[in-house]
Amino acid sequence: MAAVSFLTTFLLFYLPLLVVPVGYSYFEIPKVFVAEGLIILISVFFLLKGNLRPLLENKKLLYPVLGIFTLSIIDLIFFRTATTFFGNSFRLQGIFLLWNLLLFALVSSALNIKRISPVFFLLPLVGLLISIFLVGVDGRGQYVGTLGEASALAATVAFIWPFAFLKLKQKSLKWASLLLAAIIIFLSGQRAGFVAFGIQVAILVISVSLKQNLKMTVIFGLAVAVLSLTGPFFDPPGWYENRAEIWKTALTAPFDQIHDNKFSVVALLIGRGFGNVEQVLPKLSTGLDNNVRFQYVDSAHNVFLDWWIEGGILGVGLLSWLVFPALKRFTKKNDKVLILSFMGVLVLLLFNPLSVVNLVQFWWLIGQGFSKDLS
Repeated sequence: MAAVSFLTTFLLFYLPLLVVPVGYSYFEIPKVFVAEGLIILISVFFLLKGNLRPLLENKKLLYPVLGIFTLSIIDLIFFRTATTFFGNSFRLQGIFLLWNLLLFALVSSALNIKRISPVFFLLPLVGLLISIFLVGVDGRGQYVGTLGEASALAATVAFIWPFAFLKLKQKSLKWASLLLAAIIIFLSGQRAGFVAFGIQVAILVISVSLKQNLKMTVIFGLAVAVLSLTGPFFDPPGWYENRAEIWKTALTAPFDQIHDNKFSVVALLIGRGFGNVEQVLPKLSTGLDNNVRFQYVDSAHNVFLDWWIEGGILGVGLLSWLVFPALKRFTKKNDKVLILSFMGVLVLLLFNPLSVVNLVQFWWLIGQGFSKDLS
C-alpha cells in the first residue's frame, strides 16, 4: 500500500503547488483533472488489494455516502442543467467531482499516512510562501499563491500546518511551521482565514498548555465559528459579493415565487440539484429584488447553504451526518492534528467556495473520522 500512501500524501499536501500554464485556467482546472485521476487510481489500487469488505462493513459512513449518491442520481434525472454533471468551466465542481470525493472518503476510512516523514508536511508551507511572491496578488490585492484564490490558499494552510507543527519533533521546525502559516494567512488577507487560524491556535493552547478538557475546547471553537457568521451582516452594503446578501438569498431556495410565498416541497426536501447553484441564485435574487442577480455568483459562500440549495433538508442532513460525527470521533480519540485541520477547513468552508484541493482535504478528513484506526 506504499503507492497508495504516496499518492494520498501528494493529493493532500502537494496538489496545492500544481500549476499548468496552459489555457485560461492555470490553477484550478489542472488540479481538478489530477485530483479526479489520482482518486480513481488510489481506489483501483485499494480494491485490487481485496479491501472492499471493510468499506462495506463501515455502515456509519457507507449509508450517508449512498444517500448522497442516490440524491445525485435523482438530480441527474430530474434537475439536470449544463453545469450539473461537470460543474462550470471555472471550477468543474459538479456531480462527477462529488462522486470522486465520496469515493475518496470511503477509501480514506481504511487508509492512513502514518509512515510519512513529518518533514513532508513542512515543505508545502515553504513552497506556498515562495509561490505567493512568484504569482503576486489578485484584483483585490490579496496574495493567492498557486491556489489562484486567497480563500483557497488560507484553507490549504489551515489544513497543513497542524500536521507539521504537531508531528515534527524538532522544536525549531515546529515553530517555523507555525510562523509560516501565520505569515501566509496574513498575506492572503482572508478574514475567515484569521478566524480559522485563531480558533486552531486557541484550541491548541487551551487543550495543551492550559490542559483543559478537549471536548469543551472544541465546542468553544465551534461556538466562535458560529458567532463569526454574524460578521458579514455588519459589513457595509456593496455591489461585489456581499456575503450577507448572498446568504439571505440562498435561504429562500425552496421558494418559487418569494413575494407570493409559494414554495416547492420538492426543493425544500431534496433541493434543486447539485451543480446548479449558479442557475438558482439569480432567480432567487430576482424574486427578492436584490443585487445578487447582477453578479456572477456560483456559490452561496457557505458549504451548508450550498447543500441547502442543491440538496434541501435531505442534503444538509446527510452532510451533517458526516461532518459532526467525524469531529466528535476526532475529539473522542484525542487526535489534535485532525481536529485542528478539520476545524480550519470547515471554518473557511463556512465563508467561501474553495478549491478542489480543499474539498479533497475535507472529504479525506471525513473518511478519517469514520476510520477504525485514526492516524
